[in-house]
Amino acid sequence: MIRISPKGDILIDTGWSEAVRSDPETAIGPYAYRICHPLLPPGQSIREQLEAKNKPVHQLRYVLISHMDVDHISGIHHLEGAQSFIVSELEWNGAKGHQRARCQGITIHPFPLKPIPFGPLKLGKDLYGDGSIYLILTPGHTDGLISVLVRVQDGWVLLASDAAYSRISWSEMILPGYTSDDEMAFQTLQWICEFSQREDCIAVIANHDPLVKEASF
Repeated sequence: MIRISPKGDILIDTGWSEAVRSDPETAIGPYAYRICHPLLPPGQSIREQLEAKNKPVHQLRYVLISHMDVDHISGIHHLEGAQSFIVSELEWNGAKGHQRARCQGITIHPFPLKPIPFGPLKLGKDLYGDGSIYLILTPGHTDGLISVLVRVQDGWVLLASDAAYSRISWSEMILPGYTSDDEMAFQTLQWICEFSQREDCIAVIANHDPLVKEASF
C-alpha cells in the first residue's frame, strides 16, 4: 500500500481470496490449481492486513490491478467499498472471460495509456497529474502489466509488479516464468536494470521477492 496524504492511499493488487484456505481449487479454478497451490497464512489476507492497520476499505483512493493474474485479483471482493478500481485498458481488453468474472460486481475503470517520461515504451499514466506517481506500462509478463513509480523525498521507488520476480531478475536478466512476449519482457527488464542504477533510484521492489519487507521511504 502506498500512503500519500492528503491524496489518499493506493493499494496495488488484492492478493489471494480467503476462500483459498478452505477450497483452493474452486477458489482459483482447476486450470490455475494445476499450476499452483495457494497458501494464505492467518492474518495475511488483504482484509485482515487492512483491519490490523485500522485502515477502512472506503479510505482507499485507488485499488490498482497491476495485471489480471489470479494471484493479483483473487481477493478483489474483500475490497468492495474502495473508491476506485483501475487497470490499464490494454490489460483489461486482453483479459480472459474467467479473469473478468472474478471482478463481477466490482466497477472497474480501465485507463488509457499516454506518453510519460518513464518506462521501456514511455507509456502509462501520471496518476495525479503532478509527477508524484506514474503508472508505467512494463509489458512482457502480460501485455498490459503496470509497474508503479513513486516519488519520495530523496528520489524514486519503483514497484515492479511481476515484470521481475526478485533483484536477481534484472541483475542477471532472468525473464518471468511466464511471458506473453519474451522480447518485450527482456526490454522491460533492461529498462528496470538501467533505472535501478540511477543515483535517484532509492529502491526497486518486485512483488514476489521473499526478501521484501514493509518499509517507509
